[in-house]
Amino acid sequence: MLEALKRRTSGFTARVVLVALAILVGLWGVIVAGGSFFGGNQNAVITVGSQVVTAAEFTSAYNQQLQVVNFYDGYTTPQQAEERYGLTDVVVSRLALEAMVLDQATKMGLGVSNQAMAARIRLDPSFADRTGAFNLAAYRTMISQQYGTEAAYLEVRRPAELQGQIGAAISPEQLTLPESYRRILWEYDNEQRDLLLALITPANLGLLPEPTEEQIAAKYADTAATAYQAPESRAVVLLQVNPGTQAQPEAITEDELRAAYTERQATFGNAETRHVFIELLASAERATAIQALLDAGRTFDQLVAAGEIAPADQGTISESYFSANPAVGAAAFSLEPGATTIVDGRFGRTLVHVAEVNAATIPAFEDVADELRVTLAQERAAVTIRDVRDQVEDARAGGTTLLEAATRFNLTPVTMIIDAAGNDAFGQRIADLPGGTTLVNAVFATDVGYADPPLAGAGGYIWYEVTAILPPHQRPLEEVREQVIADWRSDDASQRMQDLASTVINRVNAGETLTAVASSLGLTLEPVNDATRGTTPTNTLSSNALLAAFNGPSGYIAPASTTDGEGVVVVQVVDVTIPPFDPTIAPTTTEEGILAAFQQDLMQGYVRDLATEYGNIQYNQQLVRQLAGLAAAP
Repeated sequence: MLEALKRRTSGFTARVVLVALAILVGLWGVIVAGGSFFGGNQNAVITVGSQVVTAAEFTSAYNQQLQVVNFYDGYTTPQQAEERYGLTDVVVSRLALEAMVLDQATKMGLGVSNQAMAARIRLDPSFADRTGAFNLAAYRTMISQQYGTEAAYLEVRRPAELQGQIGAAISPEQLTLPESYRRILWEYDNEQRDLLLALITPANLGLLPEPTEEQIAAKYADTAATAYQAPESRAVVLLQVNPGTQAQPEAITEDELRAAYTERQATFGNAETRHVFIELLASAERATAIQALLDAGRTFDQLVAAGEIAPADQGTISESYFSANPAVGAAAFSLEPGATTIVDGRFGRTLVHVAEVNAATIPAFEDVADELRVTLAQERAAVTIRDVRDQVEDARAGGTTLLEAATRFNLTPVTMIIDAAGNDAFGQRIADLPGGTTLVNAVFATDVGYADPPLAGAGGYIWYEVTAILPPHQRPLEEVREQVIADWRSDDASQRMQDLASTVINRVNAGETLTAVASSLGLTLEPVNDATRGTTPTNTLSSNALLAAFNGPSGYIAPASTTDGEGVVVVQVVDVTIPPFDPTIAPTTTEEGILAAFQQDLMQGYVRDLATEYGNIQYNQQLVRQLAGLAAAP
């Protein structure tokens, strides 16, 4: 239950819910389902000492908890909430715990006076206005809507205040870490180290030997159970029918090809484009004035320079650009380069200027003939696809296999071995697999000999038929020989790098400096200053190298792997610096987390003590399930 809720929650509210559930579930072992009545009170759900949890109180608590589940899971029925989270157990445990705490408060003589209650209500942020002051109107509205009377509200709130008095004793605000503990945390977070890293890669190993046949066989036998295992795969017959597979370009005659070229000439190459400027003239008078200037010989550029016009640059466009304003488009694509005119456009008199014309480019027949022949053949084949589908489906309905149907209708089937990842029998990705992942999923959702409906794809259909299911099996050495050799080389290089790292460390421990040893072996040295445990790792200063760097005192030396796993780094601690501890610095997130953990430990311990004191607590299971809208308990 906790894991399921954890996967669906995040944020502060979620953490509160999970902590509460962790405590309550720890209590559940002492809550035992009982009979129909307790103490002669048929309305009692739980009785703990002097405290009685009524049906109304359970119903209210249950509905609140169900709303929490709905918030994270979406709409959830009581039956679903019970199956997923055991919600009634959670609510009964919570109410039992509250009843225990209230009973303890009563025994200890704790109480909350009316004056204290009033003070707490005035400070409750739920009733504050925008300035933070107590809002009496909001308080009265809430009581009226949810509780009816102030007395009813106080009856609910007073027990909560009593519980709060006990809970406050173990809240994080009441706990402080000893200064020695805080000092340890400070030193852990802020300790700095200067390091020297010696990087070892396969390049430092020189020419490596090739494996012998005995070594290859040993490597294969050692890891064959997992590394060289072939997964379950299936033998499949595929039949793909679409315009591409059915096209017969050779059937297109030369006359048909030239007629199509003439008819479709406009679709080849690039259409004519023009660089156009336009301006919507505000009035007929202004249009007349500008036309007069043009008639008098003023050029477009002169009118722009004089501020007579301010046209908008439309850029280089095709004629379709003016589909919503055809009169302007017709003018723009009929003028000569450099010409200007004024026309009646859709929105009024419009000035049009053409700065440049880019003529259409139409390729020669010979340049597009092959592509056009394929296009015509596919278009012709497309009209036959539905007929082919009907023929194949009718044949399969009569018991014909896919291979037999392909032969009967002169179609080309494909047979292959495929696994659930879309790989072939050798573990290689199948390129251009018809239907892709959809086909793979369909193949592994069926069984041998089933006549499943075809998949749609590429303007046609893809049929598939599983002819055999091949269980996981050991690939023979001959099939995976190259992989085995590559794995052996990798393992051999890794072991040699580790051996070289051990040599480096032994020489340093014997009295040589890491700088001298690295120089004699041709290793790359990298100094790192002021590293902390929170330093961002690099390839050389990997996470493992950081752990090694803080695993010993100054002078400590140890090996670690690089981040990419392709090398080994020898880490030496050159110097250790611990900044002075300042006890006045505000608590860190780490300290806050530790305090919260302390609080939870104390709370769980308190709950365990209560459970021991009260023993097994019975509850009215039949009434609980009835109130939650569940079927009666068996």
